[in-house]
Amino acid sequence: MLRVSLWNTYGIEVLHFDKDKITYSADYGWFKDGTKDYEIKAPELEIKQIGYENDSKGVLLIFDSKNYIETVTQIPIKELESLILEIQHIIK
Repeated sequence: MLRVSLWNTYGIEVLHFDKDKITYSADYGWFKDGTKDYEIKAPELEIKQIGYENDSKGVLLIFDSKNYIETVTQIPIKELESLILEIQHIIK
């Protein structure tokens, strides 16, 4: 219960893009979850719609043929579209 409360209050997801890998961690404010490294050399980015269509929210998917990352933070679709453009600019 504490973990959920901390996530809902302070939680953030951290993605760090390197040349051949992406590092993912969840920060709960008072503690951090285990950091995970994914070897993703040519990441593809997509939006997965969450909830009702009227909510216009989704999560970010980052994947290649071998690895897959699905974020948990629900973000408005328009903001995700902008985020994808920024990430694509950074990783190229």
